[in-house]
Amino acid sequence: MPLIQWCPTGLFTFLPIHAAGCYDDDPAIEAAFEYFISSYIPTIGTLLVQSPTPPADSKFKMMVVIQSQQLAYTRKELKKIEQHVSDDVLVKLGIPGVPAGVEAVACRLPAVSIVHFACHGKQDRFKPLDSGLKLDDGLLQVSRIMKETMPNGALAFLCACETAMGDESLPDEAMSLGASLLFSGFRSVIATMWEMTDEDGPTITDVFYKEIFQGPDGNPVLKPDMRKSSGALHLAVQKLRSERVPFRRWVPFIHMGNG
Repeated sequence: MPLIQWCPTGLFTFLPIHAAGCYDDDPAIEAAFEYFISSYIPTIGTLLVQSPTPPADSKFKMMVVIQSQQLAYTRKELKKIEQHVSDDVLVKLGIPGVPAGVEAVACRLPAVSIVHFACHGKQDRFKPLDSGLKLDDGLLQVSRIMKETMPNGALAFLCACETAMGDESLPDEAMSLGASLLFSGFRSVIATMWEMTDEDGPTITDVFYKEIFQGPDGNPVLKPDMRKSSGALHLAVQKLRSERVPFRRWVPFIHMGNG
């Protein structure tokens, strides 16, 4: 299936172009989703300035950050990830005995190839740099994230609400949580355009990681193929659609950047 990268401007920034279609009540009679894979970029420059792909022999590490006390489904997300990713390469924060603190997470970002956040997000429309992800001891703000460089950053998966939502009064100011991680050096970001349903997190997570950690022969691999990230999200959303969930539940998930 072909990949189209969208770089919307103005109020089009807030439209889920990937979900365009002919609808009768809720189910789509015909939708763009069935014909191509969509990915979004906040600016054309995003593709030009992204950090180079790390060497093939670079050490792979993945960090999972969950907010298990407030969001019960985040534990299920972690279990889905553990089914597809070797425990040898997983750094898990937010589990019993290992708190997900702001500095503990931030200082590990440069060392990981993938970071998966399963927590609440907070968008500050008046001060975008104060937007962030809610962790055990406070808010991991965009301003703090952007102090780090991500030499190995291949993917940031933001399984939280409104992580791709910008400011409607400044639609061309690309300062959503997802965009900030692209600007910080992650080559791909999975984010949400608006509120997501907590129970959908494990489904999306399961299908996505199964796909990128699967080799050409269909067998599991230790290192993911990040070129499949946009297609993997497409498959994951397709799974949600096959379960006949309401439109508002499958539309929020988007891919940003390369992949």
